[in-house]
Amino acid sequence: MRKIPVIFDVDTGIDDALSLFYAAQSDKLDILGVMASHGNTSLENTLRNTLNVLKLCGREDIPVGEGAEKPLVAKQV
Repeated sequence: MRKIPVIFDVDTGIDDALSLFYAAQSDKLDILGVMASHGNTSLENTLRNTLNVLKLCGREDIPVGEGAEKPLVAKQV
């Protein structure tokens, strides 16, 4: 069976952490990479959370990129 290629764009809090955790364990998905950006917290926190989730899953082989620190168009709330 061919795996489905995916790229995740996350602001890793509890919801994205769980999604990433389940996806990383799936034999149906080929996770090509993960982009972490700011969300309800700073980019520094979401990036650290993302790396920790992947480490917990034993999937440190998945590349992780640093996304935007703040909104590109709208004002940050």
